[in-house]
This record gives sequence, structure tokens and C-alpha cells, in this order.
Amino acid sequence: MNRKVCFYNRKSHCNNKLTKEHVVSNSVLKALDLSKNGVIKADVIRNSPILDHEPVIKDVCSKCNNGSLSVYDKAGKTLAEFLTTNTHNIPLTIPFGTVEFGWLLKTHLNFFRVVKDKLTGEPFKVSQKLKNKLIDGKPFNNSLCFFLARQIDESNNYWGDDSTKKLPSFHYNSKRIFTGDLIYSHFQIRQLDTIILLPIDANYKNFNRRVAQFIELWKNDPIVQSQVDIEGYELIDIELLGKRNYLPLTHVINTEMMGKRIGKAFTEREGARLTRKTI
Repeated sequence: MNRKVCFYNRKSHCNNKLTKEHVVSNSVLKALDLSKNGVIKADVIRNSPILDHEPVIKDVCSKCNNGSLSVYDKAGKTLAEFLTTNTHNIPLTIPFGTVEFGWLLKTHLNFFRVVKDKLTGEPFKVSQKLKNKLIDGKPFNNSLCFFLARQIDESNNYWGDDSTKKLPSFHYNSKRIFTGDLIYSHFQIRQLDTIILLPIDANYKNFNRRVAQFIELWKNDPIVQSQVDIEGYELIDIELLGKRNYLPLTHVINTEMMGKRIGKAFTEREGARLTRKTI
């Protein structure tokens, strides 16, 4: 039997004591007063749609969880508090720098161990270099991942107690995109909606070009648009984000534009369109 090791697997850093960790930081759940209730909507877990699911993973060592990564949980809590108290329908300028992005990225990577690659049944592979940056608290850039963000309408159409299309406080999914051999990882926390793009199998060959080709294909192909949602997202310069420590969003996605977002992004029939490699 293979010995279980820490997900971050950093030599001369990780220890053998694996600890439990909420996929979304417990401090964030508490900041939103949601720690006692189901709050997550995941598209698919174990081949079935699941609502109100807040999973816990146990594959991060105590040194990473309680030490190196704890700064990100504090940043996530501060971000959650900001989003909760800034609910007006004008574009937000969010305090958001390296540690906030680190929390967001850590959360996306946590999802990978829950919503696994449908093709292989295994978690998506992540570059050790990317993991090391998280452990070391170093700034990120677009050489290892791409970051897209948008702001969701804060009206009662989605957030009111009587809303018929009430959105969860969190929503996530992760998918293999065969066009470009990419991982499309989506995470919405309140009105902040994010996508992280990473290469399949941590293969960074021509990564920038592959992302550019995928985005261009999406712009010009209605079928792909019906399968993968990047409407209204802004491509964020991650390096600049870390230098200025704020995220300025330029518009708000209204209820009409959000209509496409509510439905399931993939169907078995339409999904076949993206299972043919084009590059």
C-alpha cells in the first residue's frame, strides 16, 4: 500500500500528519455565517448533481494546513466580509492581491480532489512549481495559470428570500476542455465569479497559445458558448494584481446575461464537441 502524502508534497517541508481541511476555508464559512448549513452547489460529484454540499478533504499535512497556508484562510475571510458588506450594483474595486489570489487558487485546487476529471476519475494534476509558490507565499503570474473574473448582479432576482432563481453563496465546477488541453475551473463566491485556466497534466508547452486559441474559439462558436461559460469575464493580469493589491471590475452581469449561467454547462451530447482535439 502506498503511503499517503501531503497534496503539496514539498520536500524538506511537509510532514506525515495529514489534517482535515474544508474545501472552502472554515473561516470564510463563519464570516458568511454559513458554517452550520449546506452552502455549496457543485455541478457533479461522483457522476450525480449535488446541492448544498460542503466537503472536507484530508490530504494536506499539518505543517502546510496550520502554517504555510493559514495566511490564505485569513485573506479569504477578509474577502468574504468585503463581499458581504458591498452589495450594491455598481462595479466593485475589491481589495485583492497576492494572498487573496493565493486563497482563491488554493480553493480551486481543493475542488480538484472533489470534482475529479471525468475522463480519468482522478484529480487533475497540478504543477509542483505552482504548489511551491503557494507554500512559499510568492507572487503569481500568467505563466502558470490564467485568471478570469466577473461580478454578478446583486439584485433580489438572485439573492432575495423569495427569489425563484436563488443562487447559492458558493458554486463550483471543474472540467477538462479538450480544445487546448485545459482545465476550466469555476468558483463563485457571492457576487465574485472566477475562472482559473490550467493545463491538463501540468503540461505547459505552448500554454499561452492554447489559452488564446480556446478563448478565440469561444468567441466565434455558439455551440462552445453553450457548453462553457466565459461570458462577461475579464482576463486579469495576475502579476499586476499582486503589485497593486486591488481588483477593479468594470461592469456587472445582469439577470438576462446570467440566464445562460444557471443551466448545466455541459450535456452529454453537446460535450462531445469538445472531446475532439483541434491542436
